[in-house]
Amino acid sequence: MAKQYIDWSDFSTEPEAVDLLSNSIRQGVDYDAYGDKRVFKAIVLSPCIQITDTEAAAYGNAFKQEISAVGRKYKFKARIVEKNSPHSFIPNPCDLSTNDATKESDINPESLVAMHTDVIMIHEGHINPPGMGDIVEIELKKNDFSYDLDIARFVKTAARNAGALSLNNEHGCKTVARSFDGMPSFGMGGTGASGPKDDPTFVKCRAQYYPNLPKSVTKFLTYSEAEVIAAIKASGQNASVQKIMFAIISKEQPRFRFPANNVAGIQLDNKSGFAGATESDFDYQTCFRDSGGDQRIFAGFNNLTRGVGEFGKLIQGKMSVFKSLPGSSEVSDADLMTWNYYRSWNTAFSDSELTELKSTGQVVKSDGRVYPRNWSSTTKTFTKAFTKWKSA
Repeated sequence: MAKQYIDWSDFSTEPEAVDLLSNSIRQGVDYDAYGDKRVFKAIVLSPCIQITDTEAAAYGNAFKQEISAVGRKYKFKARIVEKNSPHSFIPNPCDLSTNDATKESDINPESLVAMHTDVIMIHEGHINPPGMGDIVEIELKKNDFSYDLDIARFVKTAARNAGALSLNNEHGCKTVARSFDGMPSFGMGGTGASGPKDDPTFVKCRAQYYPNLPKSVTKFLTYSEAEVIAAIKASGQNASVQKIMFAIISKEQPRFRFPANNVAGIQLDNKSGFAGATESDFDYQTCFRDSGGDQRIFAGFNNLTRGVGEFGKLIQGKMSVFKSLPGSSEVSDADLMTWNYYRSWNTAFSDSELTELKSTGQVVKSDGRVYPRNWSSTTKTFTKAFTKWKSA
């Protein structure tokens, strides 16, 4: 609780003593809303930059031990986002849709960012520094009356900004907040689910084929079309396989938003494991409810290159069934790709069933079950994808 300094010589008469007693009673029912709290969750507002020992020393004695410690030193700006935030008196720079300096506004968002706390981070060895939009935990120094909001100490990263979005855009932190839908936490020794479909405890999932593979929550990551194309081209697969890879991703994940960098929905709870793969091909596993409502174990990859690379191996294995794409035209290739897609990817229809599907829009099985599929629409989607691939 904040301290009050009292000169006892001011209370020399009986009325003054009664006033002091009354004030003591009032203070006795008062409380400090923060108590001894020093660690808060905050959103990173600026890039994390390395600073010199001299620059670090300029921050004084707030965290003297950390500032004088051995190791590389970094700093960034952050805003506390918890309830009753000590930063609540500063206009929120996340609302850049109204604070954008390029629009009719007297408030410059960069100026608002500059008003926030400098967070000092000390680290030795390899580092993956926080980025703009990440949620971190920071420690403030508490003085007699409040907190020192000039400087804070970095504790750990709590959640990564899945979309790697800049705060300096017209959508502001409303967009950034949406990108946290499927983010795991880091450094917290076991985290909560990222949403109602996620079960990081794996209680709801089947037995694991790779029990020693690390478990994680399901983090969704969004990439640009150019980043996806670059990853496909770096996969080492031949031109026809790369083209098929891009077509399937464009069909099934047109927003290029992948759970755990798993671009193909690779599942790891089949009794025989994943064909042609070993445990080292995957970085971790997640337990997530699929579109059919079943809780399944999915492969997780540390980056897009790893996820796309494994997808390429999968498509290469399908080439014994898939028809090659000659490249004579985007339309003819798209028609062949539609055959591939329903022959041995989305479904496993026979040649005769594919003929039936193309002419009637559905496949009727011997037991009476009907499987409708829109051949024409799928072909148009693949034509569009191949046109983009050609221009890339």
